[in-house]
Amino acid sequence: MLQKQHTCTLGLPKTNLRYQPINNKKNELYNAWGNWLNTFTWQYFTTLTTNYPLTMYSAEKAVNRFLNVAEKEFGRTQIFWVAEPFDLSHSYHLHAIINFNIIPLQDTMHNEIRKFWYKVNFVKKNRGIHRTLVQNYEKEKGGNFYIAKHFNKHNTNFGFSIDGI
Repeated sequence: MLQKQHTCTLGLPKTNLRYQPINNKKNELYNAWGNWLNTFTWQYFTTLTTNYPLTMYSAEKAVNRFLNVAEKEFGRTQIFWVAEPFDLSHSYHLHAIINFNIIPLQDTMHNEIRKFWYKVNFVKKNRGIHRTLVQNYEKEKGGNFYIAKHFNKHNTNFGFSIDGI
């Protein structure tokens, strides 16, 4: 059974943790979503925040703005995202897994993803607290299950743009 290993502090998960299926009846949905997400190719795992409060609705709009800019710049982009509230406030942050279909995995894309996120969401580096984490997606670390764990939680939202769906 997956145990709570940490809380998400300002959207920065500890990168050495691994998430995996939970084997009990109550978590069939979690396992099904996690396994389904792993049938796709993902390049990046991200945690996205802003230096202003996001509501569940504004988090979805923020992802849509990001996706529009990314697709103009890089072509077809696949994304699966989840908006969840911070532990200690009423504001939201996002976790997303992303694949740029025509661009091979590159560490230089980490900064590009951050720049696009800041640009479309009007994040100013010198104003307020915000963190944006971009990592290469490593299937064995279970980012798919990290994203899926939020489906059973209260006050979350999710969405996706995936080829063929």
